[in-house]
Amino acid sequence: MKKDSLKGIVTALKQEDCVILIGSGISVWSGLPSWKLLLDKLAGFMEKCGIDSSLVKREIADGDLLQAASYGFDRLTKPQITDFMTSACHYGEAEPHEIHKKILDLGVKCFITTNYDKLIEMGIEKWRTKEPAMVVTNRQLSEMGRILQARAENFVYKPHGDIEDVESIILTREQYRSLLLHGERHMALETLKTLMVSRPLVCIGFGLKDPDFLYIRDILSNIYQGNVRDHYAIMADVEEGEADYWERHYGIHLVGYETRMESDGSRSHAPLLELLETLHDELHGILLKEENGKKEPDRTQSEIILALMRYAAGFRKYEKAETEFGIHIYRDSIHTKGFCIDKYNGSLVERFLTDNESRAVLVGAPGAGKSYAMRRAAASIAQELNDKCLEGSGFSDKTMPFAKNMDFRQIVVPVYIDLKLYDGDLEGMIEKEFSRTLPSEKVIGECRCKIFLDSFNEMPKQYWDNGKYLEDFKKVFAGSKHTECVVWIQRKHI
Repeated sequence: MKKDSLKGIVTALKQEDCVILIGSGISVWSGLPSWKLLLDKLAGFMEKCGIDSSLVKREIADGDLLQAASYGFDRLTKPQITDFMTSACHYGEAEPHEIHKKILDLGVKCFITTNYDKLIEMGIEKWRTKEPAMVVTNRQLSEMGRILQARAENFVYKPHGDIEDVESIILTREQYRSLLLHGERHMALETLKTLMVSRPLVCIGFGLKDPDFLYIRDILSNIYQGNVRDHYAIMADVEEGEADYWERHYGIHLVGYETRMESDGSRSHAPLLELLETLHDELHGILLKEENGKKEPDRTQSEIILALMRYAAGFRKYEKAETEFGIHIYRDSIHTKGFCIDKYNGSLVERFLTDNESRAVLVGAPGAGKSYAMRRAAASIAQELNDKCLEGSGFSDKTMPFAKNMDFRQIVVPVYIDLKLYDGDLEGMIEKEFSRTLPSEKVIGECRCKIFLDSFNEMPKQYWDNGKYLEDFKKVFAGSKHTECVVWIQRKHI
């Protein structure tokens, strides 16, 4: 393994918003089946039930595991599917392995797993009793919203379902289709995408040909087009040419370990345990140095750029509608003194929201599309931010304080705040939009920011009626010389 790869994955793991994505290879250590073995078991289960399994076996032999699962589940009743899955996943019997403990010892608090079993959750309960994790499946919309917050931690997200809720399981081609646009579980896929592109990511327990890993590869490739630099995958027996190919074409760094030949001809993955120990020791050493130094370490230029890219990627959740109706804006002549020429008067709202460099209040009727326009403007600015970061990703990698020798005022950082959720602390709401890797006070203090305050008149009554919000807002904007703000309010409240 190259030293650069080790340094890179350690840097990703020490970020407080890092996510570890766990594949089926980790559950194999606890005696659970691999993808192929699971389907072999499915064929055997069908035969025991007196059901022809020839189609399932044929697709397994052809390597189309999704179609094999589709043929099998199509012939089973719901009770039979439940019986098969609980038996195949050794539900109530399997226990977390030493490898689960070594993964947890890395200190990461956020997990995604494509596995249906409860092993990582059981490991957290066993070895992290003071840090319980929230388990979220693809059928829990409100919980998905909670883990999408930039500073969310201590969660296990299971986009493919959980053995305790068989209805949530995604295994067949038809079930995967439900994750696509307009599918009933589309938000589960969008949550997965947002988590993967807005946080440092380390994959473990996958093979290069695993359907789940290929799916993840395509998501990252479509979004980042090979430019991402802090997504890592720990893989067995990776050749140098493979690592180079995946880094250049998909932006994924493969961190390899060599398996060992056993006397029975099988390959031992014990070196993976040794690699995890090495990563733990490296992380522990860094944390000790930072603790002894008693100050937050300076971020490198590359870390800053990557953090900004991850932040920008989070705005992808504000998707463009298939059909849009343009909204035109006009200057309010009643509140304007004297003659005034405004280049935005009569223009589309998108142009004003993205190009205007002054603070503004927009007034519109309920249902006019104000919130959609604001979110899309923020997403558009975020895309420009991402593009600027890509242009600057060739900067030197010397350690330096935030923004030193870098003109970050040439970029605009969007912030979208829904004031329906206002809690009396606007500064705190803005802070929660940024990860700890990218402190909001640094961004607002040293970058150009455009803050979109939506639903102004819909903030909670206790703050609106007595004007309590005024002093809070003044505190935020008083010292923000490079901050632009756009407030949108319903016409009846002006």
